[in-house]
Amino acid sequence: MTKRNRENESDDASATASINHSVFIDRIEGAQAVLTFRSDDKFHFNLPLDSLPAGAKEGDHLHLTLQLDPAGTEAVGKRVAQLQAELTGNSSEDQTNIKI
Repeated sequence: MTKRNRENESDDASATASINHSVFIDRIEGAQAVLTFRSDDKFHFNLPLDSLPAGAKEGDHLHLTLQLDPAGTEAVGKRVAQLQAELTGNSSEDQTNIKI
């Protein structure tokens, strides 16, 4: 698909890797910008205009960095477990984890 540029934030084992992509603003459609990967122009995605840097316009090239958010993942997992417990009326974690 696309060439991935992986970087480590630090040498610490808990450091989160990131992936950088080069994209460009292909066009603006209403309140959405259509971004295209420079390495493969078949892959497009939309972002709200207010998510882009100020002054960004059609034809501008951007660096897009994707990074895992372990704290966010953990927080959502705890919230889901809490909601499951409320729905089942059971506070036991073993019985509230829904297996898919």
